[in-house]
Amino acid sequence: MNETDTIQLPLYACFTELMRLETGQANKGVDPSSYLLLLDTLQKGYMIGSRESLLFLCKKIWLKPFHNKNHPVNEQVLNECFERNMAVYSVMENETNIPISTGQPMANNAALNENEQPAATDTDPAEDLSTKKKGNNTNTARKGELYLTIKDLDINDAFVQPDISTKLKQDNFFFNYHSLPVSRRFIEQTIRSLRYRVQGAGSRQIDLPGTVNDIARKGFFEDWQYTEQDGFNTRWTLFIDHEGSMIAFEDLLQALITAASSGSIKNDGDVFYFKNYTTDHLFTNADHTRSRSFKEIANGPRRNILVVSDAGAARGMYNGERVQKTYAMLYHLRKHRIAWLNPMPKERWNKTSAQEIKDFVQMFEPGNDNSDDLGNIVRSFKMKIQP
Repeated sequence: MNETDTIQLPLYACFTELMRLETGQANKGVDPSSYLLLLDTLQKGYMIGSRESLLFLCKKIWLKPFHNKNHPVNEQVLNECFERNMAVYSVMENETNIPISTGQPMANNAALNENEQPAATDTDPAEDLSTKKKGNNTNTARKGELYLTIKDLDINDAFVQPDISTKLKQDNFFFNYHSLPVSRRFIEQTIRSLRYRVQGAGSRQIDLPGTVNDIARKGFFEDWQYTEQDGFNTRWTLFIDHEGSMIAFEDLLQALITAASSGSIKNDGDVFYFKNYTTDHLFTNADHTRSRSFKEIANGPRRNILVVSDAGAARGMYNGERVQKTYAMLYHLRKHRIAWLNPMPKERWNKTSAQEIKDFVQMFEPGNDNSDDLGNIVRSFKMKIQP
């Protein structure tokens, strides 16, 4: 393979440098699988709109919680390594391209220079003059049209291509969060299926027998008598693990919140936010500016609580403190019915905090529209005996 044909993998030098710095460390986050994840993300067209978005992707993939300031690999080291590698692409962008003339064929432009004249031909001067006049008339009549010139290339000639590396930078690319493992319609149907009959919660209807009795008693018609029909309410309390690694599942979280809070059936439940594990307070809004006491909720009326969290599976790591804090949360909520929805598939739970947390609570994955994973959550809430 020629040097010109050598494939340059993006940010490969940065990856190898960071992996070399982690050699001998107890915890490692930069491995070949992480680099393959980077390549797969870039190949799908994500995070290539700007230098900042690409650096953000590298930090999310390679930096783990144990990469603190004392670790050989930390945020400052990654920034410096990233800038050194990006400098190579900056040099490539500044290289000039081979000019291609639009007035003459490529072959003629390559053969002529300032000191050379075109070779003499045996064509009759009168015929040549006539040809030039025809050509001038044609060019004048077709002024503004595009002409393409095709030439036969020798097998040893290098194929010249225009540089289009800067064209991608003219547009802004945005990360799209609208891909869900299950459809919004399926989520809404699941939320509605956990409903309870509530007396008098339905719509008002005219009570004809009551109206007739009222007329007989008064001797005249004054107004219709109405009766309240029974209705249904849902009872979902959502504990949403917010920010951090859960930012990748923002659209799924919003779909669950919308289905529970803005559905066709009234929901007798609340939405609370936390990060990684609960503390003394649970936030009641996504901005984390309002909160309620965790003890008040734990000691309050019984609820159906759905915890939505990756439990550390998204980063592929085990955190003993997170496991202990989660166990304490589940212990204090033991009088409530609890289920856990993990956005990551089951095969990604192994060797992470989720593998141990699932032993304390019923943990489910979202599945898809053809599976029964979300339906199992509803069945677990409806069971008479809570496991």
